[in-house]
Amino acid sequence: MNLRFLLVLAGLMLSLSASAQSLRSIDVAVHPDRGLPTLQSARSGATRLASCGPDTLGYSFLKAFYADTGFQILGIGNPAPAVGQLFPIPANQAVAIRGLSFYGFAGVTDTTRINVKCSVYAVSATGTPTGNPLGTVTVKVDSTFGNGAFSALFHTVTFPTPVVVSNDYFVVLENLSDSTLGVVSTNWIVDAGKNEQLGAIKFNNTWYKSTQLTIGGANLDCDFLIQPHVEYPLVADFDVSIACATLGTPVSLTNTSSKSLINSKFYNLEAFYAAYDNVALDSIYFWDYGDNSFGYTENGLHTYNVAANGYDVTLITGLFQFNGFPCIDSVKKRIAICGAGVEDQLTAEQLSVYPNPGQGFFTLKLELDRPSDLIVRITDLSGRELSMSRVGRISSGEVPLDLNFLSTGIYLLDVQVDGLRGLRKIVVE
Repeated sequence: MNLRFLLVLAGLMLSLSASAQSLRSIDVAVHPDRGLPTLQSARSGATRLASCGPDTLGYSFLKAFYADTGFQILGIGNPAPAVGQLFPIPANQAVAIRGLSFYGFAGVTDTTRINVKCSVYAVSATGTPTGNPLGTVTVKVDSTFGNGAFSALFHTVTFPTPVVVSNDYFVVLENLSDSTLGVVSTNWIVDAGKNEQLGAIKFNNTWYKSTQLTIGGANLDCDFLIQPHVEYPLVADFDVSIACATLGTPVSLTNTSSKSLINSKFYNLEAFYAAYDNVALDSIYFWDYGDNSFGYTENGLHTYNVAANGYDVTLITGLFQFNGFPCIDSVKKRIAICGAGVEDQLTAEQLSVYPNPGQGFFTLKLELDRPSDLIVRITDLSGRELSMSRVGRISSGEVPLDLNFLSTGIYLLDVQVDGLRGLRKIVVE
């Protein structure tokens, strides 16, 4: 694919400015001879990873290629010496930024090398860089253009100490010289930024979102190909809301993994493609329920029908990094089975309840070998206790149960007598 880059050797103008500035442009043929730059990991995709990365966040790069909008080159210098690209942080997530990559060259005709400061900034309330740099390093960029090959324009830097952030951040390039720095961006002529408000430009010592500025009469709706190198934790986890599962009754397992990270198009390549195809993200969760049954939904739901002391449930989840490597994590938890084992189960002859279904009044019938202290609990199917009664010592007979406080539905009757336990499902009509 032969793309056209526009090298703008003049400044920008504010969109609200009454006077237009004259821009001189040069058309140059560019050959993108490389794909997304990556810091590829040697880790195997079959191995559980405590941390994802190193990865190069190539959202803006793939965004332009996927939409086939092409790229341009923006010349930065006085009065617009710096550009930045916003990167969101998924909720409840931390990211370590090791460095960044960008495409650019010194816009002069000799071998002059210019100093470019590469930094990470926090994001202001107005969505632009703010405060002092969280991390910075300076790199020299020469005028090598290499017939427009991406490999010739590519530069990468590493911060002396990784910058750890837990809120949205900007990666920024600042031209420290008097010469123009050409920086590759996506094509603002066709609004390739999709009005996502990710690009920013420092103009006359004030930061503006790129869409607040125009160039040659066109709104500067673009992204800059400034790509951070990152690492971040991925955690698989789920909650079990009941102490034990009842045979024949579905068990709900709530997925509490790093879902905001997994669903982010900035960090998960699969989420990127889902967003731009406008389709649902394919399931990237795998449940092994421990009884040769499996599931692929976000939250687990399973019914156990065979008595056992318990089952080990494993959740595996992951994402695909932009470097092409998967990052996965897994967690295993044991699900106990209520009444598993003769020593803690009351048989049907020992414990029954009727009428069932009923309309609020039930009768508990017991047939025990000896007098025992009786405790009766009512729970919902999630295991949440709704009532508890200590009836006292009883061996055999009937115990009335007034459950008129329950709404229509299915509940569990949990009976304990001297260390023995029995659970019965009751239906309130």
